[in-house]
Amino acid sequence: MGLGLTELLAPKVLTRWLGVEGKESLIRAYGAREIASGVMCLSVNNDFGAWSRVAGDMLDLASLAAAYRDDNPKKDNVGIAIAAVAGITIVDAIAGQSIRSLHNRKGEPVQDYSDRTGFPKGIGYSRGKAWGRVPQDMRATPSSAAASPTTGETSPASADLILEVTA
Repeated sequence: MGLGLTELLAPKVLTRWLGVEGKESLIRAYGAREIASGVMCLSVNNDFGAWSRVAGDMLDLASLAAAYRDDNPKKDNVGIAIAAVAGITIVDAIAGQSIRSLHNRKGEPVQDYSDRTGFPKGIGYSRGKAWGRVPQDMRATPSSAAASPTTGETSPASADLILEVTA
């Protein structure tokens, strides 16, 4: 997503670095594609996102190959970009395959956790265990609740609660 934002927000910098000035619209389109792939990678079906990244990487490699010409003064930069994108393509393909294999475990039973509550001994055991008990660390000692060490005044929180009924 970072590369996509860079391509959207700074296409002139990239086209200048690659020696392909005038292709800013194409770079912006590639940036939008990168962001869309990133969003798909964060979705539930993230294997589609990973494989869309591989497809986008192939498109990037084809575009970079077209820019890798002898008449391009930035040919060395294009070579660096090709090497980087090729490495990223391999990583994206491995990630896509790994994600797909996690989703497509044929023959293995599907785990069903619908009967789990999150309470190790069950809800019945846990219900009412804290009824009428105030944990020790939640209790204020009478001396600390009675007076402030800074002002010496009694805290309103230490006073007995008096309910007044007004009609």
